[in-house]
Amino acid sequence: MVMPIMIKKMHIRFIGFLIALAFALFESPITNADSIERDGIWAAAGQEPGAFDSIPRKDVWSPNHEMVLREGREGLSIFGKHTTLLQDILALPPLVEVLWAPDSRAFIVNGSDGGLVGDWKAHFYTLDDGDRPVARDLAGLIEPLVRKFPQCGEDEPYTNLGAVAWLKEGKELLVAAEVPDHSPCRNMGAIKGFRISVTSWKVVEQISAAELHRKWANVLGPRLR
Repeated sequence: MVMPIMIKKMHIRFIGFLIALAFALFESPITNADSIERDGIWAAAGQEPGAFDSIPRKDVWSPNHEMVLREGREGLSIFGKHTTLLQDILALPPLVEVLWAPDSRAFIVNGSDGGLVGDWKAHFYTLDDGDRPVARDLAGLIEPLVRKFPQCGEDEPYTNLGAVAWLKEGKELLVAAEVPDHSPCRNMGAIKGFRISVTSWKVVEQISAAELHRKWANVLGPRLR
């Protein structure tokens, strides 16, 4: 009788150990943000810097690992030779994503301060000799080409903008425009693309939705697929 009782006790202890282990694994925080596989929002290669839900904060490093974009209490900041708060970024996680240029001398922040539907903006920054961010007016370059894109009747239309990918080793940028999912807009959800020369600061190509999906499907984020 002693042996069966001992086996039973060992069995109960083993089950208890498994239950405790399961709770420990379930409740333990994830410490390596890079181990979490996530797509971006507009861009397949986009990185989301903020902490939300159960996902810890993820620092977005430049390709040369000399600068980092980090979400803090005051907002999104860039850390390098200097620390600069990006005061024009009003969007909060998880509605923020970052795309660094391959040469680490420019970056894009896609963000919405009005929820998932929009208003989405693409903020373009270059870095000066002191690694301080200098904003460039990307919206002003594209807005004249999308004024009649939203078909929203008498409602005052706006167009969501998001950077999708750096092209030609950072010499060009692919940007998407989207009609917001508002019921007054007859073409809500419609998208089109723009290829921009960063060096000349001009739109060099306008791209239909069909061509965007056919030619650039591998760089599109979940929002555009």
